[in-house]
Amino acid sequence: MIDRKQVLTQEQKKYYLDHQGTRCPFCKTDNITAESMQSDCDSAWCKVFCEECLKDWIDVYKLIDVESYA
Repeated sequence: MIDRKQVLTQEQKKYYLDHQGTRCPFCKTDNITAESMQSDCDSAWCKVFCEECLKDWIDVYKLIDVESYA
């Protein structure tokens, strides 16, 4: 059985963030998919899954700016 609940190291987190969330922090493939975004107040998150190594993690987003619309 594959252990999908591996803890991300600081190095893996840095790699993932340096690649703007486009590569798996575990196996470094770009074959990843994200579920629908969920939100609550000033945060948003989505579960991401790697099709290669079968690991998953959660992307976390914060509201950092607002612009006018129109």
